[in-house]
This record gives sequence, structure tokens and C-alpha cells, in this order.
Amino acid sequence: MADPKTRLDWFLSRRIHVVTGKGGVGKSTLCAALGLIAARHGRRAVILETDTKERMSQLFEIPPVGYREVEVYPSLYAKNVDPDHSMEEYVLRFVRFQAVYDAIFKKSFLRHWVQSMPGFREFVVLGKIWDMGQAMDGRSPDYDLMIIDSPATGHGVSLWQLPESTRKAVGGTGPIAHYAAKMRDYFADPGNTAYHVATIPEELPYAETCELVAALRDKMHLPPGFLLVNQIPPAPFHPEARPLFEKLSGKTSEREHLDRQVGRPGITQALVRAGISQSARHAQAASYLDKLAALGLTTVRLPFVYAKSYAKTAVEGISLSLETELGRPL
Repeated sequence: MADPKTRLDWFLSRRIHVVTGKGGVGKSTLCAALGLIAARHGRRAVILETDTKERMSQLFEIPPVGYREVEVYPSLYAKNVDPDHSMEEYVLRFVRFQAVYDAIFKKSFLRHWVQSMPGFREFVVLGKIWDMGQAMDGRSPDYDLMIIDSPATGHGVSLWQLPESTRKAVGGTGPIAHYAAKMRDYFADPGNTAYHVATIPEELPYAETCELVAALRDKMHLPPGFLLVNQIPPAPFHPEARPLFEKLSGKTSEREHLDRQVGRPGITQALVRAGISQSARHAQAASYLDKLAALGLTTVRLPFVYAKSYAKTAVEGISLSLETELGRPL
């Protein structure tokens, strides 16, 4: 493959895309938007929700998404990788008989013992993702591109540390350690995987983003992707209109003229106050954008989208804005 010339080329050249960040910054929506971009560019792609609250059904206006993949857009699929189904699938590869699995893992004390093992459920989820993302047993990978809706910051960091933690916990030798090491190397391969950090330009998300980026780089040594800065508030007016806005803010002839035109002075005052408030939000966001840029990641900026609900139309609009940003030179 030729060297990527744009951010989009680079994005399409990786198979695994993990989107993580503080809860409430729009991770699931960004995963859906990235999936739409991949599908529009001819990739067979899947969005994997890692046992989080299922969101793809709302975003694509379809019935709830479960463990079985469903097509949400031509060449784009969604799946909720829950640990119980993943565990059953893996065990049945070796046990072969559903009745035996049910007897051992559903009706005996082993079920509670296994589920109480620290990190076991998460390890099974990672194993399923690893299985889906590579060629195994002579077959081709299930998908060209996989987008993983990772848990929020703290849990997300623990999840992607798990292969190495498991390898160390079992003494570094044996079949489990070997399996964990292969997963660790696969998810840490910069030619295969990218970890994108989603955030918004506000104080608490900024602080968590700094901690997360430091953990990815210095502690976990995972390949960074984009810094997806979401929900950037727009300026309330064009810079050339500021002199007029400042006149409207005081008791000037322009303000009096607008009052007469509207017929209700209270509306003019409300508009001015809204403009002042939005100006402050925009200025605050701009200051955090400067701070986020200092983290050194490729920053992708996305505007705040005003919508009654984030559903299919809104997601498609966000994906188009995101694709425009990704079209910039790398």
C-alpha cells in the first residue's frame, strides 16, 4: 500500500480502531460516524460495543443490537460483544455439545466461580475481538475494518492493559500466557491498530484526556490515533459583525431601531444575552482547543450539532463533517 497522504488514507489503512475517552463526550456517535465513512469508501466494517450500554439501535433507528451482527448500512455492521455469549462461543469450540456447556457453565458452581475471576469477562471480550480481526484456521478476517466503542476512560485503560496483566498474572508461561501475549502484540501493533481519544473542549474532559493520552503513550505504549474533539460550540456571529453586536448590547440608536422593528423589547434583550453567553462558550472552547493541541496528537475538530436526538440523520451529518476533516493532509 502506498504511503497515506491524508488522514483518511491513514484511517483506512488500519484494521482496528479503538475509540475511548470520558463518558458523555459522544464516543458512540463518533464510532457510528467513522463506520459510515469506512463503508462509503468500500470497506466491510463493523462497530463493536464492548458490553457497554447499547447505542447503535438508537443511532441507526433499528431494533436493539445483540451478539449477532446486524447490517446498519450497506457494508456496515454492528455487534454487542457481551462476555456471556463470547464465553459460550469459545467453550463450544472445544466442548462441541451445548448440553455439556449448559451443565458445566450454567447450572453448576463453576459459573459463579468463573464470572467472579478478576478481569475474566473482559479478557473473553478481547479474545472475541482478536478472533474477529485476524485470519485464523485458514479463513480470512471477518471484516476489513473494526471500530471498537471502548468503555469510558478508567475502565477503558484497564481493558487494554488486560492482555499484559493476564500474561504476568499467570507467570508469563503456559498456554494462557502465550494467548495473552499474542493479543497484547496484536492490539499494540501500530501498523494494525489505532487508539483514538474522544473529548470535548471543557475542563473535566480536558483533564481526563491529558491523563488518558499520557497513559496510552507512557504506561501502555499503545499506538495513538486521532484526538477527536467533539461538540465545539460555534461563534454566535461572524467577526465582522462584532461592532454591530456591541452597539446592540447598549442603549444605542441601533438597539432602539431593532426594538421598534421587533415590537417587543424583551426579545432584543434576550437575543443579546444569548449572544454574550455563546461568545463566552466559544471563547472558552477555543482556549481548551489550544491546550488540547499541545498534546501532540493529530486533532480532528467537530462542531456541535443541534438536534432533538442523535439519530440516523444527525449521525450521517456528523460523518460528513468528520470525513471533510479527515480529508486534510496527514
